[in-house]
Amino acid sequence: RLPPDTLATNSAQAEDVAYSVASTADCRSFENDLDQSADSWMFACRISDVRYVIYVYGSDKARSQGLAQLQSYGRPYVTKAYYAVTAPQGGVDKFAAMSASPPPQSIVDPFR
Repeated sequence: RLPPDTLATNSAQAEDVAYSVASTADCRSFENDLDQSADSWMFACRISDVRYVIYVYGSDKARSQGLAQLQSYGRPYVTKAYYAVTAPQGGVDKFAAMSASPPPQSIVDPFR
């Protein structure tokens, strides 16, 4: 597997990067190639009942465009090197998150 800070140049390398990111965060499942373009790929994993989406970028331009899109969604995300992770709307049980003791700092903390 490739390390998470690798700049992927194809879908196989992007999958390796995303799998490394998911493994580091102790994800229990991994879904590959949910969506892709010439230089960005989307994967998913689960921690408990929360589904996270992992975006892997294959260029600075793709990363810049992808992060702008994530910011426009208004959901929490973590970005490092050429990947980003977010919890999509509906992927988080707000009541469970709010009633957790102590409450989590952020739903994306496992990926920091």
